[in-house]
Amino acid sequence: AMVDTCPNPNCRHRSKRKLRPLVISIIRDNVDESKTNRHQHIADMFAQHPSLALHFEPPVFSPGVPSRDIRNRIKFLQYANQAGLIPKVEWEAIQKAVDEQSGGSHNRPADMNKKCIEKDEDAPKHETIDPFRYLATTTIIKNSDEDKEFFDDDQSNQKRKKKWYPEIETKPLVPISPDRKGPEADILLPYSMELWRKGKALNRDRSVFACTLAHLIAMKRMVGKNADSEHDLNNSVEKCGGNDFDFILEDNTRAFAGLG
Repeated sequence: AMVDTCPNPNCRHRSKRKLRPLVISIIRDNVDESKTNRHQHIADMFAQHPSLALHFEPPVFSPGVPSRDIRNRIKFLQYANQAGLIPKVEWEAIQKAVDEQSGGSHNRPADMNKKCIEKDEDAPKHETIDPFRYLATTTIIKNSDEDKEFFDDDQSNQKRKKKWYPEIETKPLVPISPDRKGPEADILLPYSMELWRKGKALNRDRSVFACTLAHLIAMKRMVGKNADSEHDLNNSVEKCGGNDFDFILEDNTRAFAGLG
C-alpha cells in the first residue's frame, strides 16, 4: 500500500475521492498497448509517484486517431461516427453498403477498410467499396454542343470550344436535417458526404482534424456515451464506475523526475 506522505492536513485526498483520468493515446491493432513503454510509463507515473497515487485513479486510455488513417474514406467515416458526427440513419446506410460490398459485417476501422474484395474467379478481384451507395445518387447532366461556349483563338483566327466539365447532380436517398447550415449546394448532400468531400481536401491540417476527432471520441466517452471502442488497456474502467471520468489528458503527459 502507498504510504501517505502528504504533509498537508487539509489536502483534498483526505476527504474526497481520487480523480479519474482518461488519457488519449494511439492504440494500434493487434498490439497489447498496455505493455508498450509509453502506456506503461504513464500508468506507472500515476501509480508509483507518491503525490499522484494519493490523488488519482489508474489511467484509462482512449484511442487516438492517426492522421494517415483518415486519408482513407472508410476509416474517415468510421472515426467520424465514433465522434458522433454522422447521423444514425446515414451510418446505418453506410454500414449496409460496406457489408454488401465486402461480404460481412465490420464494426472497426481496420475491418471496414476492405478495398479489395473477391467474388468469383471470372469477375475482377479488386473493387473499390462505395460507402455512399444508399445515401445518394449521382448523375451526369449532358449538355448539347449549343450550350458549350466558344472563345477566339488569336493565333489561328478560329473559334475553339472551351474545356467543358460535366455538371453533376446529386439527389439524397436519406432524410436531410432541416437544421443543417451552410451553402445550398452543401445542404443538398447527406452530411457524411459533405464531411468527406471537405475532409479529403485537408493537407497539413489533417493532423489537426485527427486530433479533434480523438478529443471528440474521448469527450463522448467521458460523458458516458461509449464510442464503441474495444480498446481498454486495463480493468480500471470497472474500478472507476463505468465511464465516469473527471478530466482528459493526451499521452504527451510529462513524467516527474525519478521515474525512469
